[in-house]
Amino acid sequence: MNVYFNNRFLLAFILAILVPVDYVFAEIQHLFNRQGTQYTIPKGKFPKWDDMLKRWNKTQGLVDNDCQSGLFNSCYLRELETLIADIKKEPEWHKINEINGFVNQMRYQEDIYVYGISDYWAIPHEFFDNEWGDCEDYSLTKYYALKALGLKSSDMQIAVVKDININVHHAILIVNYKDEHYVLDNRLSDVIKLKRLKHYQPVYTINEQYWWFYH
Repeated sequence: MNVYFNNRFLLAFILAILVPVDYVFAEIQHLFNRQGTQYTIPKGKFPKWDDMLKRWNKTQGLVDNDCQSGLFNSCYLRELETLIADIKKEPEWHKINEINGFVNQMRYQEDIYVYGISDYWAIPHEFFDNEWGDCEDYSLTKYYALKALGLKSSDMQIAVVKDININVHHAILIVNYKDEHYVLDNRLSDVIKLKRLKHYQPVYTINEQYWWFYH
């Protein structure tokens, strides 16, 4: 994640603290030893998120009928569709690990080199068409793939965190499985318990229902 993306996360953080008290809910959650307060999502406070949702809703799901694998290319979206069908009846933990491994095979590249802008939250179609993306693209694709497999959106959150080891912001997917939080991270090959990761500090988390601010 580059300096431009860090600035975008900083802007989102500033916007977050300006939310009126009326948006506060009673629910509190703790991640990475920080307390998070739940809010409704005010219109316009997360423009990149809002724009991503509009594009996602227009795609009508993960299926891409124009996608065909060839000798020198791979239709990752079609492969993901096949994987989802194959593991639909598998245990939830198996689904989480399979999706994490599949999406993590994609190549990493910063948005400025893919889309020509500093920060762009890509939907799965865009991520797979380009065959690379950055951290929030991995997280969003995992989120929607697991949702297609029956996981509840309320059990998943896209988390914007600060990596205190290298002083940069990063995005990951957090999944609540059997009352334990797990992290799906494009930097890690395995799904790992959140409590094992000591170098991340949460800034905010978000799903399609709510967002949480941490302090």
